[in-house]
Amino acid sequence: MAEPQRVCAILAGGTGTRVGAEQPKQFIEIAGATVIEHTVQALLDWGRFDQLLVVMPEAHLDRAREVLDGDERRRGIPVIAGGDTRCASSALAVLWFAERYELEARVFLHDAARPMVGAALLDRIDAALDRRRAVTAALPSTDTIVRVDHGLLQQVEPRDELWRVQTPQAFALEVIGRAHRKARAGCAATDDAGLVRAMLPHEPIAVVPGEPDNLKITTPADLEVAERLLSRSARQ
Repeated sequence: MAEPQRVCAILAGGTGTRVGAEQPKQFIEIAGATVIEHTVQALLDWGRFDQLLVVMPEAHLDRAREVLDGDERRRGIPVIAGGDTRCASSALAVLWFAERYELEARVFLHDAARPMVGAALLDRIDAALDRRRAVTAALPSTDTIVRVDHGLLQQVEPRDELWRVQTPQAFALEVIGRAHRKARAGCAATDDAGLVRAMLPHEPIAVVPGEPDNLKITTPADLEVAERLLSRSARQ
């Protein structure tokens, strides 16, 4: 059996507002490199991707290319303009891959703001794609989750059924392409597994255990945690 093609889009549309920065958070420097450099390098280090693709706001394309080209290991990785929403950026990445790869290629979609993605998690996702054509990483919720309406608690959700979604998420190119084509301009999903669930309800989506360290940098506190984790990793 032929080895499947594996490609990954790094979605880097964050503005840095919630993290309190004056620049997009993917350009914030932590542990000696920018967030986007850490994320791209972590994915390269897995060693199994045929292609990486970075999706950025159009205003920051040149800077992203300059940052990535500063290291020969990352030089030449394509950087394309994203859309107005995460879903639109994902659709553009999927279209880019669809023009270049086979329908059964494995498409990984990852948040640029998760620079601690590790090889073990990528291995689990890839192994799940041997059995399913849609996979997401997630962690069981350790908190009680409630529904609130107008400041009043309405319902307590069963915690053992609730998981916190992470990226990467991965799909057969045919599946994620079909989901985006079906959604067209009406895509409102905040992640790609949610899009597939909404557009292709009969497509099973496997869930594999995520990693606690695979946090998404959103707040100043997240930056501090990421700095410690990445600095520790560099010393090992």
